Formats: sequence, structure tokens, C-alpha cells
Amino acid sequence: MQKHAILLAVLFLALFASPTSGQQHALTQGQCQADAAAWGPSGSSLWNTLDLSKPNPGSFGVASSDKATIEEINQRVQEMAQCVQMASPFDVYRRDYIDTQLFYAYVTWQRMHDFLLRHNLRDQFLQEDREGKR
Repeated sequence: MQKHAILLAVLFLALFASPTSGQQHALTQGQCQADAAAWGPSGSSLWNTLDLSKPNPGSFGVASSDKATIEEINQRVQEMAQCVQMASPFDVYRRDYIDTQLFYAYVTWQRMHDFLLRHNLRDQFLQEDREGKR
């Protein structure tokens, strides 16, 4: 269920992605690998990094993710999507690109959740959802 929520968040990120933003240069496999290593979750696995039981786990395992704006995060997600498309199905780094996308989907979800709580909008959101307003 938690994985489904994260995957839905990835789809939600696509709504915020600007079609004009993105890379202005051709990506290379080396750039994809370096960016995934710099931006992705620390540790051996995304699922070891995230603690979905906490309302605000803090750094999410990557210091730069706390400082990156949502626009910057969307650009990173778009780049990782391009890296996934470039990689062969047998590329050992392909999973890193996917994990980085999922990681940032969680970071985005956490920020939106915190926004709802800070502005006392969670109950309104839940009520409208129950009413089918989507």
C-alpha cells in the first residue's frame, strides 16, 4: 500500500512538471550515474531510507533534497526519467534512476502533507475527498 502511494505521488509530480523545463544538453550515462548518486537516497535502498511512520522524518537521507525547491526536484525527476529511457533493461544503474524518482516523489508528498498540516487544511482535504471532489 505504501509503495502504491509513492507511485501515485510520482504521477502527481508529472502534473507539476513544466514541459519547457529540463535538460538543455544531451545526457550521458556518466551524468545520469553521477546525478543519481548525488541526488538519490542514502544507503543501499530507498525503502531503508524512508520511515513512513513519522510525520516529518527530516533530511530524508539527502541533505540537498531539503534545500531543493519543488521546481528543482521536478527537473531532477524529469532527468531521471530520461536516464531510465536511455538505460537498457539490463543496466545496473537503471534501478538507481527509478529509486531517485520514487525518493523525490516521497519528498514532494511529505512537503505537501506538511503544508496541509501547517495551514490546517488536512481535515478540509479529507472531507472533500469523502465527498468525491477530486
